[in-house]
Amino acid sequence: MTKPNAYVTLLTNESYLPGTLTLGHRLKTDFGTKHKLVILLDTSSVSAESIQLIEQVYDEIVPVDDQLINAPLGRLVEKLGRAELSVTFTKLLLWNQTQYDTIAYL
Repeated sequence: MTKPNAYVTLLTNESYLPGTLTLGHRLKTDFGTKHKLVILLDTSSVSAESIQLIEQVYDEIVPVDDQLINAPLGRLVEKLGRAELSVTFTKLLLWNQTQYDTIAYL
């Protein structure tokens, strides 16, 4: 039996919620994808209301709360004023999603 394919994204804070919801909605509604929509989500950094919105769009939520990968980007984060950059290596957890045959990270 073949494994399903998936589009996967990462959300680690509320500021990217609108983009995350737009991405999922466009893939499902506008492009009619049949692939699974999966989100790696730091559930400790988003509200319960946001999680409910995510559940309406995404097929699977993979909690990464206790697995965040912090990069040693202190100076860059400080210079750019973008604290979210320190956890961008968390996307490496994509490699744990072995239940899918092919993953496209967006």
